[in-house]
Amino acid sequence: MIVNLILNLIGLTEKAVNLLHHLLITLNAICKIVLLVARKGNPDQLLREMIAELIAIKVALVQGIEERPAQEPIPEDPLRDAQYAANRIGVSDKTVCRLTQRNMLPIICVINRKKQFRNSDIERCRGYYRGE
Repeated sequence: MIVNLILNLIGLTEKAVNLLHHLLITLNAICKIVLLVARKGNPDQLLREMIAELIAIKVALVQGIEERPAQEPIPEDPLRDAQYAANRIGVSDKTVCRLTQRNMLPIICVINRKKQFRNSDIERCRGYYRGE
């Protein structure tokens, strides 16, 4: 599950970089137009080319945003501490430590020096200990 989240994040990052690249091109074109207007010349042909370029970039940006795949909502799986895990599984704190050492109950993170476990992992261990 974590690998899938990381892969999704990488894909989104690549799309964000592409969008930023298009935005940079757009800003460049706008700067050129502003410089042309500031010179008060008669840049009709060049101005038309710049406007066409801006429209093409806008279309590319819109298509890039619309092509983004719809993401499934990530189901909420709350994190619980070791004390909750021990009480819910029906074992001692020491047994929870042994479960983590054997990789039967993975530690997701440590917050304020407390190990945090996914609720689904706790329920899986509970079912194992109850023989379900």
